[in-house]
Amino acid sequence: MTIGCKEGGPVGLLYGVDSEYKGLRAVIMHRPGPEIGEIENPQEVLHVRGIDPVALDREYDGIINLYERLGVKVFQMDADVPESERRSLYNLMYVRDLLFMTPKGAVISRMGHPVRQHEAACMEKTAMAIGLPVIKKIEGDATFEGADALWLDPLHVVVGIGRRTNHEGFRELDEALNRQGVKCIPVPAPSLSLHLMGSLQIIDSGLALVRAESVDREIMAVMSKKGIKTIAIAENEEVEERHAMNIVTIAPGRVIMPSGCPVTRKVYERHGIEVVAEVETRELANGGGGLACATGILLREAAL
Repeated sequence: MTIGCKEGGPVGLLYGVDSEYKGLRAVIMHRPGPEIGEIENPQEVLHVRGIDPVALDREYDGIINLYERLGVKVFQMDADVPESERRSLYNLMYVRDLLFMTPKGAVISRMGHPVRQHEAACMEKTAMAIGLPVIKKIEGDATFEGADALWLDPLHVVVGIGRRTNHEGFRELDEALNRQGVKCIPVPAPSLSLHLMGSLQIIDSGLALVRAESVDREIMAVMSKKGIKTIAIAENEEVEERHAMNIVTIAPGRVIMPSGCPVTRKVYERHGIEVVAEVETRELANGGGGLACATGILLREAAL
């Protein structure tokens, strides 16, 4: 996608995020090529099982077409990597891990697993191409992945520290956000998901979904202190295999979710959450992620 840039972003569009639920306006994604079907040992590249590249391409057609119908601008990642870094292409589709958006620009991650180390360079290169301001690159011994950080409100970000984000990564993120008047709150990463986002989703002002058997008591204490009501989502096949909580909120209380999760959908609707659409994500799940993992958030309303 080629889009002219002006004032730090595409013509007529600025970048910024200060919530997990305000109106979604722009995202960044990476659609894998045929290389995704060439992996001999999926576990070696962090996948759960093999991925069918043709079926995955159909999934991306469905997701991107839906976003565009909803008025969401979709940017594509720059996936030009040297042959020596070809492994970087195998998880690049999980773009949410590669950056964390603030009202003033992006924090570029430093990935916690060696297989994914070069992906941040792709994100940085893409940011330059689309005029996305970068306010911080996580460096040195620090590790931080964007899916471990969630906006609680415009002045507070909760950050999961565990397998993918370490204490030094938290410190660097906290310093960068403090310059914008934002405070980061550390919590233990969930036990049943790689990232905080896999077990906690803020879907409206004062409302969150939680995998009740996964989140630490410290996370629940933060929710209580911030006055955020939580909806407990029980562990079942839909949550564990279909990634039923791997959703994208497009407006307050309105979400897109994976298809084939009728039990979880009923829970959402019983609590007044509108499921705007379902999309197929079976191949994304084979790689160990889901819809939210594949969607890097660039712009939400009211962040500027």
